[in-house]
Amino acid sequence: MQQEGRDGGGHNPDAETFAAFYRQTAIETLRSVRRNMPKQPEAAKDVTQDSYLAMWKIWPTRRDRTAEENVRYLKGIAARKAIDWYRSHQPVASLDGDHTFGTEDTGFTQVEDEIAILQTVRTIVEGMAPVMRAVANMYLMDGCTAAEIARTLGIASSTVRTHIQRIRKVLSPYVQAGSTRSHEGGELS
Repeated sequence: MQQEGRDGGGHNPDAETFAAFYRQTAIETLRSVRRNMPKQPEAAKDVTQDSYLAMWKIWPTRRDRTAEENVRYLKGIAARKAIDWYRSHQPVASLDGDHTFGTEDTGFTQVEDEIAILQTVRTIVEGMAPVMRAVANMYLMDGCTAAEIARTLGIASSTVRTHIQRIRKVLSPYVQAGSTRSHEGGELS
């Protein structure tokens, strides 16, 4: 015997709208989580699934929101879950000391290969502490503002701004002087 759905018929409208949301967003969400967990592909899949489960639990309150609002909310859930995973599996990196990720190459500013620069930036971001990595990915790759990042991650705007300053300092040797935006997102200078 089939259980009745919420509409009194044989289907559940929440399940249908959530399934459509999942089909439209699953691949990009997993990519976003993998950027935050580059060396943990299996954990990234688990975090993505856990994020969708959390979203499903609150779907009745969110189903009428725009797709963009729900995607940002889901990415926020995923970013926090990735941070939680790192906190429970790895020691948190210290922000004290010298965080120089390379030496400044005087000929580097003449390099025209944007792909090489982006790859270098991604490698540096992968080595950052979990919260800073989440801020960097949301700021640089997703193009979020500091206020959006603070709201999404549930941290103070001043903390986000501090992380962005540190990210800029670390990345500044690798960004050409005239370049102010990556092709994918946030401002670099």
